[in-house]
Amino acid sequence: MNDLLVVMETIAKDLKELVNALKSTLPQPPIRQPQPPPTSTLTPEEIRRIEDVRMMFPSELGDLLAFEEEEDYIIVKPRQYLGGENFAKIASIVRGA
Repeated sequence: MNDLLVVMETIAKDLKELVNALKSTLPQPPIRQPQPPPTSTLTPEEIRRIEDVRMMFPSELGDLLAFEEEEDYIIVKPRQYLGGENFAKIASIVRGA
């Protein structure tokens, strides 16, 4: 029984050495410094109000959407299922904003 324990300890020690050797051959990932959150660089002319965003959409699309104004952004939510075509039109308008 003691012989078995000695053999197992030797194998465990050899495996630890092997793992350490393999880890040392792997390239270390670069340490990234945390980036500060982006600050808003919008001028007052660039800040849009909810009415400005509503006017970007044609009336038939605007009626399908609900608009909510938060402190730093405006949320556009569908009131009902939009379908693929309407969704694509709305997404295109939002991307262009």
